[in-house]
Amino acid sequence: MKNIFILLVLAAPALHAQNASLLSAERAFAHQAQDSGIRRSFINNLDTNSVIFSKGQASSGMRMYSAMKETSMKLYWEPARAAVSTSNDLGFTTGPFEVRDSSGANLLSAGAYSTVWRRNSRGEWKALVDIGATHKGSLFGPRQSDTIAGLVPAATADYEKLEQDFIRTYRTRGAAAFEHYAVKGSTINLQGHQPITTKAALHKALTALNLFDFDPLGGGVSQAKDLAYAFGNVKQGKKKGNYLRVWGHIAKGWVILLQVVNEE
Repeated sequence: MKNIFILLVLAAPALHAQNASLLSAERAFAHQAQDSGIRRSFINNLDTNSVIFSKGQASSGMRMYSAMKETSMKLYWEPARAAVSTSNDLGFTTGPFEVRDSSGANLLSAGAYSTVWRRNSRGEWKALVDIGATHKGSLFGPRQSDTIAGLVPAATADYEKLEQDFIRTYRTRGAAAFEHYAVKGSTINLQGHQPITTKAALHKALTALNLFDFDPLGGGVSQAKDLAYAFGNVKQGKKKGNYLRVWGHIAKGWVILLQVVNEE
């Protein structure tokens, strides 16, 4: 299994302009949630075709947040890792979040969020897919964000084929299928587990991934064909939830940069 840990450059000290732009948009979104409320901040920052997940169902993010009433609860988050396509039109962020009561003193829940972003025709980053996985203990706090470099445009890119090929292999080989796709720099966010980012923790987590049944619903690919994403439903025995998988194309081929699985 040591072959899966292909080195990806984590360029935290010197962010490229496009990575800095995405991280700036993410942090502005988070600040709006604190200053203007959760509902208003999401309406301002969601893509018109955004997808979010609630109770095991994929829904229109814009419709859901437009219909809801503003809440007094506080939502905090901070990006820990990000990647942007070389065409600068698609990216993702992931990091810790926490929900607190209106006073901000009492922690209600915590976990890891993951967001796929798309740059619109006005050059603005908008959240296209947003998903969270809760776990015990909060990891929220000031941090320096890592950005993943080393993406290389592919000759062709079809996220549906990527998913179909991976799921077919996964169903026959189980967790071993991830040996060819997980890399150093990959993040795995599983419900009930803190983010998995180290080699040792990733090895341990692969056995748990053997239990999931993935059913893709949608996805997309960057213009440069170096970043792709897919989302859908997932089952684990009687448990149901949703998943997000982000693919990156590097010199050695397509790899999984981010895997998220939550429960309804």
